[in-house]
Amino acid sequence: MVSEEGKELRANDLADSFAGLYVFLRQNWMFLILIIALAILAFELYKIHQTNVLDTQRQAWAQLDEYQTPQDLQKHVISKFSIPAVQAQAYVKIGDFYLTLVNLGNPPKIAGVTATKSQALRGATMAFRKVIQNFSNQPLTYARAKLGLAQVYEDRGQWAKAKAIYKSMLTPDASPVEKSLAVLIEYRLHRLTQWAQPVLIGYAPIKKPALPRTSGPLAKPGATLAPAHVPPASLKPTSATTQP
Repeated sequence: MVSEEGKELRANDLADSFAGLYVFLRQNWMFLILIIALAILAFELYKIHQTNVLDTQRQAWAQLDEYQTPQDLQKHVISKFSIPAVQAQAYVKIGDFYLTLVNLGNPPKIAGVTATKSQALRGATMAFRKVIQNFSNQPLTYARAKLGLAQVYEDRGQWAKAKAIYKSMLTPDASPVEKSLAVLIEYRLHRLTQWAQPVLIGYAPIKKPALPRTSGPLAKPGATLAPAHVPPASLKPTSATTQP
């Protein structure tokens, strides 16, 4: 009897709940429709935003691949797109461009850009340091910038600074990217001492042969040396015939 009454009470409570929900929906149906519409709109806006982000990223990477000179990269990539990975790659590309100018001579001309060795090394230094200072969260470009800056120091003859960079990339707390480059880094570190030696270009000095010394005093400049003593030659008959 008690169980039957409990079931009946629960059934009544359930009916009351449905009745209350029905009354709530009738009173607030416009509000509920508005919430659903706003949720659908937010989802669509999110999809549009994601599509725009992907389109912007594709455009940024395409521009990075298209432009080569420091001026174009600064104008069309770095100043236009605020994407850290793209900006870091652009700065590394600028640094590599200036290093290419240094390697080709003084001053070469690439894509209409000319620079002296000192100007190119200064531009490369600024670009690589920009990555090291502001984009340490980009492991690959960060490691490339450190290698590039070490090469700048090599070109300047600042061997101690280049050595310090290489050693910093071989420490136990180096990034996984730096550890993957350990073979290259160790090679350059091993060769630094050899590269630091100056290269001698030219001919070896020619040693003048010493003049034979005589027992007497040296002759004055311009004096004619007496010929050495020649023993008299044996007398030969002349071509004339002798009388019998």
